[in-house]
Parts: sequence; C-alpha cells; structure tokens
Amino acid sequence: MFYLKNAKNYDVMDEFNNFFNSALSKEMKTDIEEKEDSYLITCEVAGIKKENVSINVDEGNLTIEVNETLDDENKHKKNYIVKERSSKYYSRSFYLEDIDENSIKAKMDNGVLTIEALKTKKPETRKVIEIE
Repeated sequence: MFYLKNAKNYDVMDEFNNFFNSALSKEMKTDIEEKEDSYLITCEVAGIKKENVSINVDEGNLTIEVNETLDDENKHKKNYIVKERSSKYYSRSFYLEDIDENSIKAKMDNGVLTIEALKTKKPETRKVIEIE
C-alpha cells in the first residue's frame, strides 16, 4: 500500500512502473561480472525449462527472455480451488558495448542460467599515420 503525500505531483504510472520493475527484478535476478577479457552473466530462472528461455544479442544488447505457458489447454477441464500459476513472459536486456557476438556460450544448471561472452579484441598497438 502507498500513501499520497502530495496529490499534485502524484502520477499513477510512476507507481505502476515501480511495481512492475520491482516484480521483474524478483523474477530474474541477474549478476554481471566483468573480467579482463570476458563477461559472466548469471541469472536465476528457477523452475523454467531451457527450451522456454531464449538469448539474443544485437549490436551489444544482450536480451534474455522467458516465455512459458503452463497447462493452458487443460485449465478448463480441471476443478481448481486456487489457480495462481499461469503463463509467464519476462525479459531483461543489458548493453555490453564490447561483446563478441560469436563467442557467447550459455548453460542452465539447477535453475541458474550462466552466459559467458568474450570481449572483442582491441588492437594493442597504436597506429601512426604518416602525413604526405
């Protein structure tokens, strides 16, 4: 529950966005560790099958999506007293500017998604341009 302190500055969308962002962060808690030559991304995806997780990368934006449908075709055939589990969809995106898109590897183990991505190799030597 929240209280209105100043009705003039109150925005219902702010409350909605705060609630949504809080709920999303609880669904897929993520750690990103930067190493010298790579990134290690670790996400909690407990109870999710790996076929319901997709990982995409586009111009440095790494997106992890979960899309799971739970027993929708049989929900009307059963006599539920309480039904709180339903379809899930959520995603998280992270911008990693120097990610090597061809090096990304991912695995899931015991409800933890681990993604490793190498950084792009930057030239270590400085090039001097001669002026004609």
